[in-house]
Amino acid sequence: ISDETARANTFMAGQANLTSMGLGTNADLIQKSGAGVEHTTVLNGGIGLEFNTKHAPFNDVRARQAIAMAIDPVDYAKVVNSNLQQPITGIFRTDSPFYDASLSYPWNQPAQAQTLIDAVAAENGGTFAFTITAFATTNYALSAQYVQAKLNSFNHMKVDIVTEAPALHITNCTAGNFPQVCQ
Repeated sequence: ISDETARANTFMAGQANLTSMGLGTNADLIQKSGAGVEHTTVLNGGIGLEFNTKHAPFNDVRARQAIAMAIDPVDYAKVVNSNLQQPITGIFRTDSPFYDASLSYPWNQPAQAQTLIDAVAAENGGTFAFTITAFATTNYALSAQYVQAKLNSFNHMKVDIVTEAPALHITNCTAGNFPQVCQ
């Protein structure tokens, strides 16, 4: 069942023995309903955004840096996952044997992000515009909408979202057949 809400409801109605939830809120709902026990899959890496560096604006490193600096993973975890999952602030979770506390990442630096956005926009007709392609499923749509809203709050930024069916999205992202950003 590709729709996560329908999948959760089907599981809670006893029509499935096992399910996977992308949203922590749905997993929490299932557990609170008494229909199942939540077992969290530990992931590394945070939001997955693939940039098409063959075309503007992401052939400019400043564009990629601006996106990284504009996103706050702590706010993302709060807004998208209702604080039910640990914010990912680097490549590896803090409980990973590969975590390195000495590394720093350029996240949640809005002033620096705006400076880079302004520079990229000036070289691209006055607006830093791009499209995110994403899975049409709820958890990916919410993630893409968060990124869109966060980035569109900056001056000179315009982000659109296009959703795709799972098979098409996987094919397009794997082959690099997406305009600017694949989530």
